[in-house]
Amino acid sequence: MGGVESVGQDPNIKLTYCSPASGVGANYSWAGNNEVGEGRATITESRPGELVKYKMEFFKPMSATSVMDFAFKPQGNQTEVTVTVTGEKDFMTKAFCLFKNMDKMVGGKFETALAELKTNAESPVK
Repeated sequence: MGGVESVGQDPNIKLTYCSPASGVGANYSWAGNNEVGEGRATITESRPGELVKYKMEFFKPMSATSVMDFAFKPQGNQTEVTVTVTGEKDFMTKAFCLFKNMDKMVGGKFETALAELKTNAESPVK
């Protein structure tokens, strides 16, 4: 998942994965068209079966930093996934939000990302 951006929004997106390959400190960056922008996601906390926390850094089209938590809670033979995003808004971001509904802008991307997570989690191991 390139940030919350899907490769489908930019088939030419450039994804770069850095060491370590997993766990705290693992990160990837993306650079794409105006819709996906440019940024980096770094795992800051990981508790298998419970939580993965990312520091999200957005460089383009606007500069911002936020924290994204994926919390996992067993529900019988399924898992409930809760995604929480927190961050501070500077003046320019607040002004942008006056004209754009952020939930409409990124809400569908989260839905798509969670559907892709479900598909991948339920797929047989290759």
